Amino acid sequence: DTVILLDAETLDVPSVLGAVSRAKQVVAFGDPVSGAPKPMIVSADPIAREAEAQVPGSIYQELERVLPTYRLSEVHRGVDQELTQLLSDSLYESRLVRLPDAAQLTGQGRRLRFEQVNGTGGREPVESPTAEVNRVVDLVFEHVRAHRNRSLAVVTGSEWHAKRVADAIRLHLANHPWAAPFFEHGAAGVPGGSGAGAAGIGTGEKFVVAPVERCHSLVRDDVIFSLGFGRSAKGEAAHDWAEELERLAGVPPGMERLRQAFLDGLDNEQLLPLNDDDEIFFEWLTEAMQEAATDGAVLVEIRFGAKWGMRPGFMSLFRDAEERVQANYPNFYAEALVTGLWPTRPGAPEAFEDSLRAAEDGLAGIDFIPIPYDKEADWGDAYVWASRAEDAGLDVTAHLGEVSAANIEAGLRLPGLNRISHAVHATTSDELLQQVLDAGVTVECCLTSNLVLGDVPSLDAHPIRKLAEAGVPITIASDDPVRTCTSIAREYELAASLGFSTGELLSMTRQGIAASFTSEERRTRLLKSLEPRLPGCN
Repeated sequence: DTVILLDAETLDVPSVLGAVSRAKQVVAFGDPVSGAPKPMIVSADPIAREAEAQVPGSIYQELERVLPTYRLSEVHRGVDQELTQLLSDSLYESRLVRLPDAAQLTGQGRRLRFEQVNGTGGREPVESPTAEVNRVVDLVFEHVRAHRNRSLAVVTGSEWHAKRVADAIRLHLANHPWAAPFFEHGAAGVPGGSGAGAAGIGTGEKFVVAPVERCHSLVRDDVIFSLGFGRSAKGEAAHDWAEELERLAGVPPGMERLRQAFLDGLDNEQLLPLNDDDEIFFEWLTEAMQEAATDGAVLVEIRFGAKWGMRPGFMSLFRDAEERVQANYPNFYAEALVTGLWPTRPGAPEAFEDSLRAAEDGLAGIDFIPIPYDKEADWGDAYVWASRAEDAGLDVTAHLGEVSAANIEAGLRLPGLNRISHAVHATTSDELLQQVLDAGVTVECCLTSNLVLGDVPSLDAHPIRKLAEAGVPITIASDDPVRTCTSIAREYELAASLGFSTGELLSMTRQGIAASFTSEERRTRLLKSLEPRLPGCN
C-alpha cells in the first residue's frame, strides 16, 4: 500500500520507479541540500572512463514536483547550537532551529571545540602533518576512555590524511587493548549515547575514519574534523595551483604563458634550500611516487631541474623512496631524469657533467630544452652533449614542437634520441610528420599541459589522433601534474574522452614502456605484465 523512501535525495529514479509506480501512497524522506545520487562504476579496467557516467536526478526532486512537501526544521541530535545556526544560515535559508541544551546555557562542556596544532619542526609535510595526525590519535583514544557510549567519526580534508590517521590509530591500538571493543563493535549504546536497546557491546554505531567527500549521510554522536593541511618548511600555506591556472588564463598563450607557468620556476631559488634537507627531499620523492602508484601507474619517470637533481646522495634517496612505495605497490617502479639542459643555460654545463657521473648511480636520462624555444636554436654543442650522454648510458629526450615548429628538424638529429615531448606542431606539415616517423621516436603527449598553455585551442583540436593515425608511437604523459592540476589517471581519461578505445590506450601504455628510460630487465617485466591485458592489440 505504502512505499517509504529514506535518503530519497540519494536515490535515482530508475532504481525506485517500479516500487513507486505500484504504490497507492509514497512517503519520501530526504534532504536535497546534503546530497544527490552518485553513479556506481565497477570495472576491472583501471582506465575505465568515469567521465562518461551521467549523474542521474533524484526521486526526491521528481516527487517534489507532484506531491505535497512538509519541511522539518527542528534539529534533535546533539549538535552545537551555534553550529546549527551556521548551517541554517548558510544552507537552509535560516530555517533550522534547535533548543539550547544545558552546556549551551551554562557555557560548560561545550560540544564544539577548536584546536590549532603546531608542527614539530621544519620537516613536517604540508599534507597530513605528523603533529596533526598524532593529535587526532590522542583525541580518539581520549574519547574512547571518557565517552565510549558515544559514537565517533574522524572526517579529514583529504584521502591521504584519512589513511595516515587510520594507520596511526591501528598502530597505537596495540598499546591500548582496552579500547579494542569500541573499534570492533561500536559505541556501547548506554543512555546518552547512540546505540538503541540495552547497554552493551555491539549495539552502537561503528567508528569511522573517512575523507569529507565520502561522508554523505554519515551520522555520529561526535565528530573530529581534521583538515590535514599545514604549512611548508618556510612557514607558507600550501600553494593554490588552481588559482594559478586561473591567473595564467589571462596571459597570452605561447612563450609568455609558458615562461610564467614553467620556465621561470624551473630552478626556483626560493625552494632550493629545501633541496639540502634529506628528510624533506625524501618525503617529497615518496609522495610524488605514492600519488602515481595510487593512480595505477606501474612506472613513473620524475624529471628534476639541474640544481634539484644533482644534490649529494640524490640517487640513493631516490631508490629509498621507490623502495618505500614498493612496500605497498610491489609492481611499481620509478626512474629519474634531469631536465632543462642546454649548453647556454646558466649552470647547465656543470649539471650535465654531474649527470654523466650520476649515470653510474642509476640516473636514467636527460632532457634537452632548446634556447630559444620558439625559434631555431644552435644545436652544435647539444649534439656533442647528447653523444657523450649516449656513451655514458643515459637515454635522451627533448622538448620539441610545443609552441612552434622551430627546432623539430634539428632536434630529431640528436644522437641517442628515442623520445620527444609534445610535438604539437609536428603535424603542421606532412614533411615534418614524416621526419618524426623516420626518426623512430616516441612522442610524449601531454594533453592537459598543452591545453593549459594554449598550445592547442581546445582538447578536441589536439593532434594526438593525427599522430596515432600516422603511425607515430605515443605515450600518455602528465608533464608537470602539480602546476597543471592533473594526474596520469586523468590524462588517460582525457585521451579516452577523445575516442581512444581501451585497446588503443593499453597499446599507448605498451609503447610508453617500450620507450621508457629504465633497465632492460624492468622493461621486459613490465611489458610481460601487460600481455594478459592486450588481446588483439598490436
